[in-house]
Amino acid sequence: MRRIERLAGFTATPGKGSTRTTYTPEFRQALDFLSRECRALGLDPVVDGIGNLRCRLPGRDNAAPGVMTGSHIDTVIHGGDYDGVVGSVAALEVLAVLQENRFVPAVPVEIVIFAEEEGVTFDLSLAGSKALVGRMTLADMKVRTSNTDGRSLYQTARDFGLDPDGLPQSVLRPAEVSAMIELHIEQSIALEHDLLQIGVIEKIAGSFNYVVEVFGTANHAGATPMRLRRDALVGAALMIQEIEALARAEGRDEAVATVGRLAVAPNAANVIPNHVSFTFDLRDTDPDRMAERLAETLAALDRIAQVRRLDVTARRTGTNAPIALSGILADLVEDCAKARGYSYKRMHSGALHDTAVLAELAPSCMIFVPSRDGRSHAPEEFTDPEEIRRGVQLVVDTIVKLTG
Repeated sequence: MRRIERLAGFTATPGKGSTRTTYTPEFRQALDFLSRECRALGLDPVVDGIGNLRCRLPGRDNAAPGVMTGSHIDTVIHGGDYDGVVGSVAALEVLAVLQENRFVPAVPVEIVIFAEEEGVTFDLSLAGSKALVGRMTLADMKVRTSNTDGRSLYQTARDFGLDPDGLPQSVLRPAEVSAMIELHIEQSIALEHDLLQIGVIEKIAGSFNYVVEVFGTANHAGATPMRLRRDALVGAALMIQEIEALARAEGRDEAVATVGRLAVAPNAANVIPNHVSFTFDLRDTDPDRMAERLAETLAALDRIAQVRRLDVTARRTGTNAPIALSGILADLVEDCAKARGYSYKRMHSGALHDTAVLAELAPSCMIFVPSRDGRSHAPEEFTDPEEIRRGVQLVVDTIVKLTG
């Protein structure tokens, strides 16, 4: 809890939630703090060329594939103190507990704390984990630009003091990892509603991420007849309604759609808007249904634009396929929960997580602990320390079984 509180203090918006986006001074403070905490355990942390922090506890056979655990420390704007942070400090606590109990694992246990999981600055979620497994190349980093200052991800990392050119040498190989375990707050209300202590995650939803631009004609708000207008904002509003309607029509909790960012030009009270840009995010646990809904959504945007005499473009900024996690590891976590007397259920995650990327490389699992009132990505985000303790205990138990 001390570590969680310290990390919460590294924010650009004191008193208004945690704002700690990657490559900011606050992110640097968090990296430096966690590096010091690793060194206090007698271990040597390493930060790679995109900003991932890794730290390894040696095992009896250091050439064998290790077990990894961790999460992320970047946040959304005005986010909470627990998203990602719980899993990151849990990883440190796991290493401390193993050392305190003089437990020497059969294989190395490594913590990994990811950069740019949220994708706030570059409209690219899970960038750190994608770079770690080789899915984010130097070429990708050079063309991906910031939505705040136009610099590339590559240049921003260099300006931050990292060495992105050395990133290829840091790529994780399948022979280096045997399992990934991530503890995370639920970010929803299912566990609290069902009065359960633990969620054992079986599948992580995939996502399509787009930026849509709608073009009309700017004109006088008083002198232009309604029938002659090409109002980009009205058209965008109809599109946003249709995006939501298509997701609701699925009738399943796993099918969701969100428009999270909107920009209007010229953004004047007495001028008809001629340009609107907005993002949309489609998610589902079924890849075929997700692709079908994307096609329906894009067709709807074109149809509305045609009816309203507008022009529209839709540019994909990210894709993450739905991922089934390891059933064997989920069974192991479930056994550990039973042994501790913790109440639990098997469930899916609608939120994206770095473990979804690592799962392409090695068997992976996630453990959820409840979020009060289901709140997340908001200053009100909170998980009780006792809930966190139970989650960390399960990570310890699972790693001990995997490496004993």
